[in-house]
Amino acid sequence: MTLSWLQRLAAAPRRRFVVAAVLVAFAGFIVAILLVRLGEGAVSLATGFGILDLEFAWTAARAEVILTAWGPTLTTLEVWGVDIDFGFIASYATLMAGLTLLLARQFAGRVQTLGFLLVLAPVIAGSFDVTENVLLLSMMSASTSVVDPVPLVASLCASIKFALIIGTILYFVIGLGVFAVRRAR
Repeated sequence: MTLSWLQRLAAAPRRRFVVAAVLVAFAGFIVAILLVRLGEGAVSLATGFGILDLEFAWTAARAEVILTAWGPTLTTLEVWGVDIDFGFIASYATLMAGLTLLLARQFAGRVQTLGFLLVLAPVIAGSFDVTENVLLLSMMSASTSVVDPVPLVASLCASIKFALIIGTILYFVIGLGVFAVRRAR
């Protein structure tokens, strides 16, 4: 299998475009976090359950316990949070992909190739996050009780999303450390 398409990432897109995209994504990231935290804190404090609990409910029975605790008013607040999360997904995927690309360009060989591959990880994570959100919305808007396997699939999507995000963050943190040490020498 040829990975020549990866080598194109060494030059395209241009650095200034990537930096601009990262800055815009960072602004969107901050706004989305602030908006979602407003509602999420209230729901968690009131019931002991936040959106992460529903993301990782795994079963219909557990999802029903969470949704019952939220009741209609708090569920509506969480629906609002999930709606905002769609914008957050675009922000974090662009931000992480852009930062990973900028960092990977500072390396050569396998470390650079790994970074170029990981540029795709936040985008893939975003697609799992969108799927998860659609499933969460379906559970929160169910006119009847939640049915399996919806919570299971949502939880699997959340697990894969977080694994990809954590992998990308690890590459970035370790790579940034290596880059800083090299620059200091």
